[in-house]
Amino acid sequence: DRERERETDTDMVLVERPMAVTARYLIYFQYCGTSYSGVMKTPSHQPVAGVQNHLEAALQRLRPDNEVTVSISSRTDAGVHAHCNAAHFDLRRKNGKEPFPEELLVSGLNFHLQPEPISILKAFRVSDTFHARFGARSRTYTYRLVTGCAHRSHLPVFERNLCWPVSSRPLNTDAMREAACLLLGTHDFSTFRSLNSETPFKSPLKTLLQADLTPGTSIATQQTHHSHLEFLDLTFRSPSFLYKQVRAECLYTWF
Repeated sequence: DRERERETDTDMVLVERPMAVTARYLIYFQYCGTSYSGVMKTPSHQPVAGVQNHLEAALQRLRPDNEVTVSISSRTDAGVHAHCNAAHFDLRRKNGKEPFPEELLVSGLNFHLQPEPISILKAFRVSDTFHARFGARSRTYTYRLVTGCAHRSHLPVFERNLCWPVSSRPLNTDAMREAACLLLGTHDFSTFRSLNSETPFKSPLKTLLQADLTPGTSIATQQTHHSHLEFLDLTFRSPSFLYKQVRAECLYTWF
């Protein structure tokens, strides 16, 4: 019996549980912002959620081993849409499983985001030191203006949440382009920001890399009933902006 015990002890193999790997991902995503309070997360008691709330809820449905927090690159306000925003997060799978392949992560998140108008475009594994907000090289915001009507109720229904009706008459686009050019370069933009809790800690010096007014497009103008509408794109690009700086620059250029 003792001999059998020795043989059994010799045959025992210890199996170690594999170490869990925490992977950091960069995602690019787009959304229609009409129904959201903005891109940033809102408290659970607030009736209107932010895009971040839905991103984090979709990530938790993947059953990770950690509480996932999404760090957004660029903020947008209520009703503002994004062609392509960026964010990063850390994700650790249970039972020591290997990190999700990027394509599987994209398809899984898009499945769990339904039916929200939010879509993950791409995902990339990045280093643990990468930060979507502080690593961004520039941010671009575009205001879509439309002339030919004075109220959004006169717009085609599929454009009402996608543009800003500013005048029933044509705008002086040459004067607007001249005004926009004056904003280019590095300036003290204190006049163009709104006050918030971060105001005392942020320098008002910003560098505007792009301020363009270009003809816009819309399928609406192909219809006879709306052919009189003129769409314009007012675009601003900078490494970073002050709080509500772009909105103020748009109003300055327009007026």
